Amino acid sequence: EMSLVKEIDNDNYDNVRGSINVYEKLGNETLAYIDLRGAEDKLIVRAGSRFPFKIEDRVSIKFNMQYIHLFDYDSGESMLKRG
Repeated sequence: EMSLVKEIDNDNYDNVRGSINVYEKLGNETLAYIDLRGAEDKLIVRAGSRFPFKIEDRVSIKFNMQYIHLFDYDSGESMLKRG
């Protein structure tokens, strides 16, 4: 599950920040396309259908690292070392 919260000014949070470029309401969920600061590609986030998205809203995204899988684009190998 992905959690989106409106951007807050608090140095205790270590989140990815960006702004909503486009969103699609799909019934029981919504897809938000997030422009990340300094990144060429967009991040696509799935959230509950009741989240009040607005274009150009600034958001912070916090990941649960237990469920993140990152792979090298060229080799396909995992970029995360798991214990």
